[in-house]
Amino acid sequence: MKMNYNEIDKNDIIEPLQGSIDYLNKVLLYKNSISNKLNQENYNNAWEKFEEMIDGLVKLNQLLINIQNILSIDYKEVYHENKTIAERINKFNNFLNEIISGMENKDYLEVADLIEFEFDEYLRSYKKVFINLLNLMDEK
Repeated sequence: MKMNYNEIDKNDIIEPLQGSIDYLNKVLLYKNSISNKLNQENYNNAWEKFEEMIDGLVKLNQLLINIQNILSIDYKEVYHENKTIAERINKFNNFLNEIISGMENKDYLEVADLIEFEFDEYLRSYKKVFINLLNLMDEK
């Protein structure tokens, strides 16, 4: 794993990583609002809130790609708790796609269950990606 720190200021990466962790903590709280809207059969509002959340998560994925390119990190080689960063990212994105598919199919009960009972686990795993990268930056 090659990391190139010569051309960048560490804080230019540390600050967005910390901001990402803060955002994911807020998403953990925000997801309850979406789940409640689905349970109340307020589907349009739930979908709107979910799309807002997805937009933020897409930005986090882009941040991960940018960091990977800037630091020349292979996420398949960076492990945390016996899983690679690449595995955690892929599992989270696959789970989000499952929710999006449920919303598109108007299977709101399934979506509500996924958000209410499984989302936390996937989100916490995804958050570990940012924590791990933050720890790597702190080591340098």
